[in-house]
Amino acid sequence: MCDIYFARCAVCGSVVEMHLADFDTARWEVHIICHECLRQASFNIKPYRYDVEQIVAGAPGWVLWRDERSGRLTLVIASTMNAWLRRDGNHPNVACPEKVAEGSVDIIPGGKWPGLNELFDAIKKALRE
Repeated sequence: MCDIYFARCAVCGSVVEMHLADFDTARWEVHIICHECLRQASFNIKPYRYDVEQIVAGAPGWVLWRDERSGRLTLVIASTMNAWLRRDGNHPNVACPEKVAEGSVDIIPGGKWPGLNELFDAIKKALRE
């Protein structure tokens, strides 16, 4: 059994239908960022980019998903290690979800966030495809 529900984009509040596999991940353990907010963030439009950075920073990991039919992207952020370990089953509830990229953003002293550029590079590349 799976948990199918409507999640809200952590930036704008728009609705994204989500699929969490086997009820092993609680709904609060993942955050979602919708296609439109990712598109705005990829162009460095504030506050979108800042919001994405703040939500992703320090989370165990993120997965960028594409709906193969519509081409729309969804960023799923695992806020716990449990959600990260089950990341393959936590995706938008679409007919053909495709994993585009995955990674993590670490916070280290000095204000550097390794992995942040990789996230935005993956978003930009996926938007071009």
